[in-house]
Amino acid sequence: QDGQAKEAAEIFGEVHKCCVEAFGPHHRSTLDCAERFVEVLEESGNLEEALVVCRDLVNGREMVEGRVHPETVKCCATLASVLTAARHFEAAEEMLRESMRRANEGWGPGSASALELTCKLALFLQDRGKMEEAEHVLRKALEVSEQTFGANAAVTLAIVDNLAILLENVGPQQEAEAFFRRSLEERHQTFGHDNEETLRSMANLAIYLGGQGFADEPARLYRWVLAGRLRMLGEVHRKTLESRYSLAVFYAEHGVLDEAIDQFTLLLARLEDSAEDANSEWALTCARRLAELHRENENLDTAEALFRRVHDRYEALEGTCLEAADTAYNLALVLAQLDRNSEAEPMYRIA
Repeated sequence: QDGQAKEAAEIFGEVHKCCVEAFGPHHRSTLDCAERFVEVLEESGNLEEALVVCRDLVNGREMVEGRVHPETVKCCATLASVLTAARHFEAAEEMLRESMRRANEGWGPGSASALELTCKLALFLQDRGKMEEAEHVLRKALEVSEQTFGANAAVTLAIVDNLAILLENVGPQQEAEAFFRRSLEERHQTFGHDNEETLRSMANLAIYLGGQGFADEPARLYRWVLAGRLRMLGEVHRKTLESRYSLAVFYAEHGVLDEAIDQFTLLLARLEDSAEDANSEWALTCARRLAELHRENENLDTAEALFRRVHDRYEALEGTCLEAADTAYNLALVLAQLDRNSEAEPMYRIA
């Protein structure tokens, strides 16, 4: 949790070894430890060892719990995840399908766990470019979920969300929009306005409509999401900050410069008040976007100050990246606009 996954993996490795010696390889305590060990190995990037441990874990769960036990099926899904991370895509797909088969056999195709695995398979297929099959899998899952749990059940609406996102990419667009709106309406009726599930559906619809070229409705939706999270979570919660960023970006992309500047200014102030976020990449991105807006609005002195601040922070990091080069270039442009060419030239060279 502190970003020290490699050290955590070493510790879990020692603990797992002790469990094997003390209890045997197939004791439940050993298997529980192995499950966490796999997660940390994957987080630390040690995928080959994660695969070895995870395969042993699946075999152990099968021996102790049985092949269709929830813990065994969960481990099969974990193995599919590690295989995907290791880019063994064919084996990952087969393991996902095996997880789904076991869930259907053990709990029935209409169980929430089986439907969750079906969604995972559909997302995997979508990522692999198998759109038609992914759509077929999701439509079948939606039909089963509606019959089993009802139209407004959480598991049903999760499938609706996934299907809407898939159709956004492949069409038809009218059906995609209908699914996005259905998700929002059902959650609004079930949970009310100030609920995170409702607000997430609202944000999804805003993103979709913005991508389709609409302006008024998505802007209104983005404002509602921000207002709802401000009421529920407060000004400095991560989700609130993300909502303010989405609204600021939307305003910027649609040429509403004064509103975009106001939102980015508020967001940057909140980020810089936080010890964790003050020098984060996100704070630098916000400062850079704000500087670009001030330059576009011909507030050149403010733009210069912001670009310099970002440039100095990148210099302090003692590294090179495209963002650092872009910042130096934009600072050079501003200095040139201010007829300070002798200062602009070294910035052009840095860029």
